[in-house]
Amino acid sequence: MIRALRKLKPAAIYGMAACVIAQMVLALAMAASPELHERFHSDAGDQHHECAVTHLIQGDFGDGTPVPLISAAPPAAVHETEIIATAPALWVAPLFLMNGVLEHAPPALG
Repeated sequence: MIRALRKLKPAAIYGMAACVIAQMVLALAMAASPELHERFHSDAGDQHHECAVTHLIQGDFGDGTPVPLISAAPPAAVHETEIIATAPALWVAPLFLMNGVLEHAPPALG
């Protein structure tokens, strides 16, 4: 696809881009104005009418329901939760207090 576009002249690429942009602007204008939409489609007021404008109005462009990217976590085994519950708590001292980084004031002027 990209190789085919590279063989085209820049004027052809700009022309295709202008057509796509014009179609999107026209679809947005028809979504904002039902009268304009009825000029293009005589059955625009019908309940079962489907076109790009009705999909744009409803906001459901795409191929149906999207597949979830994150699935539910599998339930943990009983022995894993028992190990976590019986693990001894450890207290870890903060390193910045041991090194004394914050105990020095800036140098006095004067």
